[in-house]
Amino acid sequence: MCLGPALFDSAFAFVSSQPASPESLTAPVQQANSDGEPLVRSVSFKGNDYFGSGTLQTIIRTRSNREVLNIPGATLWLWLNRIYSRIGEAPRLLDRSVVGQDMERLRIYYNNHGFFEAQVDTTIRQIGRGHYRITFQIDEGEPSYIRSISYRGLPEYEEEEEIERFYESSLLARNATAAHPDSAFRVNRQYTVERVRQERNRIINSLHRNGYASASRDSIIALVRPDPENGKKLD
Repeated sequence: MCLGPALFDSAFAFVSSQPASPESLTAPVQQANSDGEPLVRSVSFKGNDYFGSGTLQTIIRTRSNREVLNIPGATLWLWLNRIYSRIGEAPRLLDRSVVGQDMERLRIYYNNHGFFEAQVDTTIRQIGRGHYRITFQIDEGEPSYIRSISYRGLPEYEEEEEIERFYESSLLARNATAAHPDSAFRVNRQYTVERVRQERNRIINSLHRNGYASASRDSIIALVRPDPENGKKLD
């Protein structure tokens, strides 16, 4: 991976966008409960080894009503809301379009953490009159790693020690092994969009400290090159 002055959008080019169109999302709701509402009874994940279900739950919008002591059906807050709408918890209703959007949110989340081949599917099962169980089925694939990183187009710093501090403070190249004398480093760290973003911000701050006040996020480009023989290794 090469970092240097120009645009930065290339760092995020791996984030894919695939339409979510499983048959289960387009099928009409068969039944509703006694109140005429298709309730989400539970939301779960399968195949997620790298990220815990609690983490993935924060990414999606589909929710089920809270249960007392995790006892199935013990939705006290929903019951209170039905008695008086200003208290308790409003019913969590099934919205198939939101479920489809949640699939895309999960894919993007995995892509941003280097799982470029991650696939997300879902099943919607009716488990009672107007009650539905949502299961997100995830095939994570293997993560991609930054094999090496190099820097191009850096200005000439007035103090020689400043360039040394620049590399020593790198979030990616720190403790890495120099592969070539032209500032290329062997990294072997998992690719994430956040790591690349933090490195970009670090470069901008370094430029500002050394008198390049006009440097901005549009001043940095990250070129990511997958290995032709192993696309999970990035340079």
